[in-house]
Amino acid sequence: MISVESNATQVANAIKKLKHNLPIENKKALLELAKIGKRIAVNAAPSKSGALRHGIYYKVFKNKAEIISAVPKSFPYHFWVNQNIPTIRARFPYFDAGQGEIAYGQSGAIAPSGKPINWTGSAGYFNETAKILTAQFGKKFSFAVETAIRKSR
Repeated sequence: MISVESNATQVANAIKKLKHNLPIENKKALLELAKIGKRIAVNAAPSKSGALRHGIYYKVFKNKAEIISAVPKSFPYHFWVNQNIPTIRARFPYFDAGQGEIAYGQSGAIAPSGKPINWTGSAGYFNETAKILTAQFGKKFSFAVETAIRKSR
């Protein structure tokens, strides 16, 4: 007699467990990256009143995480200091028309009060945060997949 056995049932069970575990580990990795990103952005964001730093938060969904910088007021400060709008033209009412263009971090910039602007934080703080998260992305998700596989055995 010749007997042939298959481990198909074991493989199918492991795949079912993996199908269950992988989304859980994926969401954990997304949450961890979101927390890291928020911490980096908050630490690098300019701070005078604290409104910009307090306006940084994250949301985690099933397959993505978002880090948001929002300061609800008329002047789009969070865009400007992030270099999405790198310069402000003089026609913008916040600054004196005699200054030409104002770039974040520019020396010699004068506030509407007539006082020199004391820049804080890092220009492009959100762009820099994205670079750091991109570098960590592969490691975090490789670990998530490895953990899901290990739990599925």
